[in-house]
Amino acid sequence: MACHGETGAGDGPIAADLPVGPANLRLLAVANDGVFPTEQVMTVIYGYRGKGYAGLMPEFGPVLDSPQVTWTAPDGREIPTPSALVALAAYLETLQD
Repeated sequence: MACHGETGAGDGPIAADLPVGPANLRLLAVANDGVFPTEQVMTVIYGYRGKGYAGLMPEFGPVLDSPQVTWTAPDGREIPTPSALVALAAYLETLQD
């Protein structure tokens, strides 16, 4: 909430102090041709985006440690994923405008 705000609009209390403003999480589907990009969202939140990535979004992987569930990607891959991460992505999907 500190960065993205209570509604996910990117207007949290510390947003103005960041060198790059937080994303408006309510527009993720709009920016992806109307489809919520669940896998991309979970990758960014969890924190693994590949070698050399130096973005501002902190890694939340350890905070989301929870029992693993099998999440099925749109291409059919079955991926063991922390249940808290799946739940958070599902919540963010409900915020879409």
